[in-house]
Amino acid sequence: MVRKINNYIKEMRPAHWIKNLLVLLPPFFGGRIASFQILIFLLGGVISFSFIASGIYIINDIHDKPQDALHPIKRKRPIASGIINIKEAIVISILLLCIGFAGCILTAKSQWPVVVIIVIIYILANFFYSLFCAKNIPVLDIILVSLGYVLRIIFGGAISNTYISMWLFVTILSISLFMAIEKRRKEMENDTKYRNVLTKYTSRYLSVSGTVMMSVAIIFFILWAMELGKKRDNVLFPYIASVDGIIGLLLYRYDTEVSDTGDPVEIITHDKVLVVLGIVFLISFLIDV
Repeated sequence: MVRKINNYIKEMRPAHWIKNLLVLLPPFFGGRIASFQILIFLLGGVISFSFIASGIYIINDIHDKPQDALHPIKRKRPIASGIINIKEAIVISILLLCIGFAGCILTAKSQWPVVVIIVIIYILANFFYSLFCAKNIPVLDIILVSLGYVLRIIFGGAISNTYISMWLFVTILSISLFMAIEKRRKEMENDTKYRNVLTKYTSRYLSVSGTVMMSVAIIFFILWAMELGKKRDNVLFPYIASVDGIIGLLLYRYDTEVSDTGDPVEIITHDKVLVVLGIVFLISFLIDV
């Protein structure tokens, strides 16, 4: 029984819940986290969205089981390996989606209609990506993956009633596109037979596109840092943040080159320098100079 529960948890992919911390960005940089109670409330929103994301992961894994069973890494997942059967997976997915949906509505309070729309768009986008084979359409697959990150930002702004800066929006959009492109590029280097869309890309296209999106992301990040520094009257923050962001994106691209999978979560969590850069960025924002 313990082993079975452990497999259920693995299929939820809790390690990927780190992506859902993006929900906290709008209220954090918007100065909406004024107390510990508000922070706990927002973390409830993060957990609720994580449940929804996990439910979607399971549906995707059910659909991709035949293909994942042939993949050297993905075949070890509980559904692909047959440890969790399809009926069990469907029940778990529905349960997670229901709990997550209810949690999102509760944390949203008066903003619940907006939050419901955001969550529905997120679910439909993922269904379109996996079940309706949009993941096999070049460029569209990258856009839909990036949309998931952007919707997390919008969700965070909705539940905290925080205005989302245009520079924050385009920064997250460009960085998520950069990461998605880099992941595809790495997958193409490894083997194209595990993902149909890879046969429709060229290495030159992905390489050039990755470089362009990294450059655009750096520009938008610097403009966002300048906006934050001006709002807080923090003179040094834009300079520290700019250097921080440039080094971080350059290092991320290097990590993708030497990575086995190009997975953003694995890269960010395993590179201590990237973690330190993130901490420096947060500290330089919090300390007025």
